[in-house]
Amino acid sequence: MAYSCFPITALPNTLDTLENEPGITINRTDPKTGTPYTYTITSGNSYTLSAEFSTESESGINNIWEHPAGTYRFQLTAKTLEQR
Repeated sequence: MAYSCFPITALPNTLDTLENEPGITINRTDPKTGTPYTYTITSGNSYTLSAEFSTESESGINNIWEHPAGTYRFQLTAKTLEQR
């Protein structure tokens, strides 16, 4: 995923909205099944991303994307990006 060079003050309402931002490229669907990922804002700067995984991920140090097989919901918090 690419990041905007402008400060982010609010989460996008949808992944479609995010993809329309200049400099942003994201995958919104599972590459094997075409099933859309689920994105939900849970509070001011917190959100979840959910997907269905056919296998569990490999373990790694500081790998925020580790997941079991099956449906998994990542609970994430956005940080404000400063202009570079």
